[in-house]
Amino acid sequence: MVSANDFEWPDMYNFPPFFTLQRTEKTQERQLEQWSELIKAYYKHTIAYELTITEAAGSELFRNAEINRRASDELIQKIISTLEKSGNAECIDQDRNRFRIYWRSIAAWANTIYSWIEKTSRTDMVLTFYELREGDESEGEEFHGMDLVTFQKALEDLEKVGKCTIFQGDETDGDGVKFYSV
Repeated sequence: MVSANDFEWPDMYNFPPFFTLQRTEKTQERQLEQWSELIKAYYKHTIAYELTITEAAGSELFRNAEINRRASDELIQKIISTLEKSGNAECIDQDRNRFRIYWRSIAAWANTIYSWIEKTSRTDMVLTFYELREGDESEGEEFHGMDLVTFQKALEDLEKVGKCTIFQGDETDGDGVKFYSV
């Protein structure tokens, strides 16, 4: 994981009411949007993919030591619900304690990958997950080095709309995929 030390916190992060759940509906809606954007930016910067609720309140993301404020459990739950509704978070356990965070929705990742496939004329070819995620050809692309779970979900999204077929390999990173011109 990349260090958050050089993360540029938005001005709102230093505003004490930002850490208190706002009661006015429109204000709360705006607050939750701002928190959602902050979390997506933070996770993108740190190249992180998972949030654990029980650990969240103590993390620097939800606790600003400089102003001695932290987000309440209720606020954190509402933020996560907002992220879930927008497709930027997904619960990964029965206790609703662990969540995958997507700084882009799965659909957006699917579009990014498919656009690159078309741009580089890789339709009608079988490619491995590894060469797409880690290969020299994709270096510099936003999906290069992406975690396997997010990558696979994006490909499954493409498969549902007939843009590719996923083939099972011996190991997950050895799985293959064939993209189609649509």
